[in-house]
Amino acid sequence: MICAETQEEARHVAGTAAWRKMMAGRGAKEPLLSPEEVEQRRRQLSPGDQAELDATRDAMVVGTPEQCWEQFHAFARDYQLDELGLVTVTHSFADRINSYRLLAEAR
Repeated sequence: MICAETQEEARHVAGTAAWRKMMAGRGAKEPLLSPEEVEQRRRQLSPGDQAELDATRDAMVVGTPEQCWEQFHAFARDYQLDELGLVTVTHSFADRINSYRLLAEAR
């Protein structure tokens, strides 16, 4: 889950987690990359790998506080859940705290 003030910012920050997840699926282990490093590497990928990275990010809960809450409520409703756990993987600790803060304030 990556929550930010704007959808664009959330997608940018989420690049770190999407890259990490995609690379883990390929057996690659490396430190968390900054969103800027992810974007640089993305430009070097084949179109198919770029699409995979985009699909990985699109499968995550990423957006504004309102968008994230909507997605969480839809998951809870669709899967008849009483509670949800969430994880925020970011390069910057400040981005992680901001993500949790925004979501908490949206409630």
